[in-house]
Amino acid sequence: MAPRVTERMYGTLRVLIFPGKPSLGAAAARDAAAILKDTIAARGEANFMMATGNAGLTFLAALRKDKT
Repeated sequence: MAPRVTERMYGTLRVLIFPGKPSLGAAAARDAAAILKDTIAARGEANFMMATGNAGLTFLAALRKDKT
């Protein structure tokens, strides 16, 4: 059985706790890709800037895999 994402609420703040870096990076990439796609559909273009260290490498790898 695969580890599950845990959800917790702190007041109105929803916090998702992922079992590891690969699942966190993949989820963040899906969210970012959806925002970028929506922005491109609405405006015809999108700007994306990020600064990261090693912690962002799984996110970038997952984002590059999304070809849609």
